[in-house]
Amino acid sequence: MKKTILPILLATITTTALLTGCGTDTSTTTKPGAVTPTPAPAPETTPPPKQEIPDRDTQQVTVYRADQNATKLVKETETTAKMASETKFASVLFDMLKKSNPTSHTIAPVPPKVELIGVTLEQGTLTLNFNDEVTRLQGSATETIFVDAVNKTMFDDLTSVTTIKYQINGQPAEVLTQLVVKDGFHR
Repeated sequence: MKKTILPILLATITTTALLTGCGTDTSTTTKPGAVTPTPAPAPETTPPPKQEIPDRDTQQVTVYRADQNATKLVKETETTAKMASETKFASVLFDMLKKSNPTSHTIAPVPPKVELIGVTLEQGTLTLNFNDEVTRLQGSATETIFVDAVNKTMFDDLTSVTTIKYQINGQPAEVLTQLVVKDGFHR
């Protein structure tokens, strides 16, 4: 019995000593007649109202994505960085077409495997060079949504473009999967 009481008694004494602070003095002493200063209240500051100042380095762009059923295009507005190069800008627009918009429940009209290999712009003709995945679009509806989304987005945002032509791996495209594209698309 002594063997079980002794550890319990030691644990109780140790716990009591730890909880009482082991002799720490938490009281403060002041000299008689001393004035205890009270801290000055912090000055109230109100943040200035946030003003919506448009960033000079960004621009609004129009992007066309497919609706939830992939039966029609939905016109959306997004913000992107301003670019001096229209060919670089066309690449950025194409990348935007590869992303869905969960907020508006729209679907990316460009499949993930379709890549834009290169872009040229000469005398109003924008040439988009795709990899050969563009020839594997599933069905005529997918192909039509793809072509319409790419062309409408490029025409809306690149005002100097009057014609869009497609290439596949650097060669002029005749047909994607079913759609004839050899004559290009005109504004």
